[in-house]
Amino acid sequence: MSKLQKIRVNRIQALTADSCAIYFKVPMKDREWHFSSGQYISLEIPLNGEKLRRSYSICTSPKLEKAGLLGRKKLVHLPGIAVKRVEGGKISTYLNSDLKIGDEIDLLPPEGKFTIPQPKPEWIGMVAAGSGITPMMSHLYHLLEESNSKVVLCYGNQSWKSVMFKKELEKLEEKYPDRFFLYHFLSREANQEKHPQVVYGRIKPSTAFKIIRKHSLEAKPHYFICGPADLIQATKKHLKEVREVEARRIHIEWFEAPDSKKEAVEKEVEESGSVHSKARVILGGETHEVDIPEGSRILDAVLAAGLDAPFSCQSGVCCTCQAKGEPGDFITDDCLSLSEDEIKEGHVLTCVGQVRRPEVTINYDV
Repeated sequence: MSKLQKIRVNRIQALTADSCAIYFKVPMKDREWHFSSGQYISLEIPLNGEKLRRSYSICTSPKLEKAGLLGRKKLVHLPGIAVKRVEGGKISTYLNSDLKIGDEIDLLPPEGKFTIPQPKPEWIGMVAAGSGITPMMSHLYHLLEESNSKVVLCYGNQSWKSVMFKKELEKLEEKYPDRFFLYHFLSREANQEKHPQVVYGRIKPSTAFKIIRKHSLEAKPHYFICGPADLIQATKKHLKEVREVEARRIHIEWFEAPDSKKEAVEKEVEESGSVHSKARVILGGETHEVDIPEGSRILDAVLAAGLDAPFSCQSGVCCTCQAKGEPGDFITDDCLSLSEDEIKEGHVLTCVGQVRRPEVTINYDV
């Protein structure tokens, strides 16, 4: 099981007025820090007497970079994340306003399943909005630099000023004109000059699908979706129900739970039908007996027992707290980042999952 490590901030890059990219100097020889495009890093930040955790997608290429150190070229790992300031967001505000080069932050090594399937698809269609571009940047670098895949990106923002990685995207367009096709959707842009690859308005799933199909023709692309919850839900529904795209070709990264899910989680704590359970928790190679009260989320009980279980989002949208038991042991309605197959195998996201049997095993080490 991965542990928090103190990692130094190597570089900070302003992206827009309310967002930045942060690059870390990680130990290259430590394979825990080797990552796949689409994965994320979890941070723990002490603020005002409490330790807060958040997860942020990696925005850089998984390929080793060459950096000039003391006049010599040396291979280094510089994974980066992109952070957009959220109103009332304690960590996003701190990272955008107060973080400095040379500071050390407690990080968990990369994890996540929003990755490119193997073999790599011939065509990939991306639908992203706002900071949802972050994992797409890592995918773009990886796919365009290290494969022959072709990519269509539909990217939504309010205006040109709010477009994260605008210059980087333009450079990729110039470098790969036959393999990368970028379409901007701008919902509040005042200067609406006509451009064949700019759509003024919000991303409509039907429009994004038509644009992607225009390039991919009869191919069967894989779709990668990241952004606000309502965009993800609408795009997924359109692809599955209207276009009959197989589930295996739809890949989703949630940054937040949908409002309907948030309400359901709160209701479920009271009305779930979960039971009081004596749990056998396997963590870090050790076995612990943990009492899980009826109606309690698994993670709450595990932390209350004094165990150092991994966690980050606490809303079911990442997989940092994932554990495994037997099929049917858990209530998993709000485990957004688990696949149907994983749920059938007995996996659970402990931050939102509950127990439905009086005796269970919860294995974090699987």
